[in-house]
Amino acid sequence: MDLCAERLAACWQGGCRLVQPGFRRVVSSRSRGVPWNVDRAWNRYVRYPSLARREASRAGIFHVVDHSYAHLVRALPAGRAGVYVHDLIPFEPFLNVRQSRPWWHGLIQGPVWDGLKRAALVFCSTSAMRDRLVGLGIWSPSQVVLAPLGVCQEFKAQGEREPGNYLLHVGSCVARKRIGDLLEIMAMVRARVPGIRLIQAGGTFTVEHQRQLLRLGLHHAVEQRRNLSRDDLARLYRGARAVLLPSDSEGFGLPVIEALACGAPVVASDLPTLLEAGGGAVRHAAVGDHAGWADAVMSVMEGHQPQIGCEHAARFTWSRHAEIIIGAYARLDQTACG
Repeated sequence: MDLCAERLAACWQGGCRLVQPGFRRVVSSRSRGVPWNVDRAWNRYVRYPSLARREASRAGIFHVVDHSYAHLVRALPAGRAGVYVHDLIPFEPFLNVRQSRPWWHGLIQGPVWDGLKRAALVFCSTSAMRDRLVGLGIWSPSQVVLAPLGVCQEFKAQGEREPGNYLLHVGSCVARKRIGDLLEIMAMVRARVPGIRLIQAGGTFTVEHQRQLLRLGLHHAVEQRRNLSRDDLARLYRGARAVLLPSDSEGFGLPVIEALACGAPVVASDLPTLLEAGGGAVRHAAVGDHAGWADAVMSVMEGHQPQIGCEHAARFTWSRHAEIIIGAYARLDQTACG
């Protein structure tokens, strides 16, 4: 979540220092295999907490911008650290005792979950997530703060467009993104709109996805693009016939508001968080309902009012995000001093 850290630091005028320790290699030479995982664990669970302890005397408060690093709260003074919770996906095995988990899950996520529970404040992006966090009974309602994410200035309806006739998916290819569903939907839409293509931005297809592409005859109709700048991504949004987010779990769905800000039609899963992010400007379909998704995509391609989405997306600004977070810490500081 480098973007969140970058925008928050830019909007936090004075008195804010962004700490971004780099990844240090000790035994690995590349980003694959056991040696890299050893280095990753050492950086995350040994080196970063050590750096956090050194920072403990240099600031009055600390903000962890990604819940994946909530274990750092354990290295910071009690009552002086908050965490932004983008989603609860890594912690579901702790919240649902019936959910199976690998033996190593507790070793990896246990310290993170423990650190999160110690946070003086927790922030989130949607009311649905706030309700769930409050419902856990770990924090009081006043400790759970709704601070929606923002849209960067590059994402606007005016500007250069990617040429072509294509659908767009933005995000990784992890299981919860339902890339298999995305490809099935693409095949059904392509049967109605011959020649339409799919651009997947930001992920890497698995071997199973590659096999599915061949089975569906889509291997020449789908491409992936990675390491895109915000300008590159905005150009893709503006040129897309529709932006698709078929995920079965999302903390917020930043591509929803980015796409809307660029005037693109969006079809997203009917998850509470995506319904909230879409705000009535997005067409929703049930997770896994391929036919329903194909119909929804056809509908938004045939009739779309971009101004509705642009107006909705304009409500989400990084300055407002920062204002809410700064205000919450100011109140925390007053309480501590009182």
